[in-house]
Amino acid sequence: MSRVKVCSYCGVPMKFLKDVEWNSDGTITQTWNPDHRRFFYESEGFATLFSNLGDLLGVPVDRIVTEGLRKTTYDFMATLFSGFKGWMVRTLPRRMFYDRVSEMGWLYGCGRLEVLDVKRGEYLKWLAINSYTPTMHQGDLVGIFNAVEGLPAEVTVEERGGDHIFNITASEKPKEEMLARLQRIVLPCKPGKVSFERCPKCGLPLYLKECLWSRDKGTITNNNTGRNMTLVGPEGLDAIFRELEAELGEDIPHSVVEAQRQYVVEAFTAEEVQPELDNLVFLLALRGMGNLVHLSFSDDLMKAVVENADPALMVAGLLQGIFELATGKGSTYDYIRSDDGTLNITVKVMKAEDVEL
Repeated sequence: MSRVKVCSYCGVPMKFLKDVEWNSDGTITQTWNPDHRRFFYESEGFATLFSNLGDLLGVPVDRIVTEGLRKTTYDFMATLFSGFKGWMVRTLPRRMFYDRVSEMGWLYGCGRLEVLDVKRGEYLKWLAINSYTPTMHQGDLVGIFNAVEGLPAEVTVEERGGDHIFNITASEKPKEEMLARLQRIVLPCKPGKVSFERCPKCGLPLYLKECLWSRDKGTITNNNTGRNMTLVGPEGLDAIFRELEAELGEDIPHSVVEAQRQYVVEAFTAEEVQPELDNLVFLLALRGMGNLVHLSFSDDLMKAVVENADPALMVAGLLQGIFELATGKGSTYDYIRSDDGTLNITVKVMKAEDVEL
């Protein structure tokens, strides 16, 4: 492998820092497409969220998770490689193109990808080492195949010693099924005043100096917590939640909040998520989840307002979990997400009459 060029001060790979920007409005966006938000989150959090959700619903959600990510990735890739750019991409040798896609995986902490075999218009076999979440990864890779080959596809997954082999083959499914596009929702972001201590060389948050990028492992590890981090698009998570609600019912949003709450109280410590304004502003904005503009907290009540909140359901579950870690008590919540993307949430200590018998 060629040597990875990094920032001389903070050690962040140059390709990564050229692709993303942490903004003062609590968002992370792509430098070349500011409408495309990114989401920097604990890798284990995705797998645990969907595992918890499946347990709560009593049914596995892997298929719906994969399809939601497939649609999002296909939509993004089809737009990115439209027109002349798309023609140019499709003239490249397939292995060369998919090798370039593989190279991006480790930069975002999605795992190390290797193309094992490929034949234009027929199949693609990918090895994923340290896949960030196999069900989500599966959707990503099928969506890429759909967009590049212009064909519907089926996928099988083999697990070998903790690694995953994704076998993607062109299928006989109706092409309309592949072409089903998401109704993309892009909300204008409200300006904010979030500030980070930034690297004097590259300008990214200096926090990233605590993270170690491993090209061999395909991971981004926070050396303070030992957790791996992944950069994904919140649109994909929102698409999954909409797919779940359409198929399983209107109670899905509350189930997602609960699944996220469970992850937070089990994975985090009270010390690292103390309910103080500056701490939580940083925690949310670092992850690109929005701008916390109001917080009031007591032993039995928390009220918060987060502008540009996304994914809103995960933000709500995160804040509820933080309240419970701080108080050591169970809770109930109410939230409203307005049309401009502002999340208002109230979390209260659970009373006896709130407990379902």
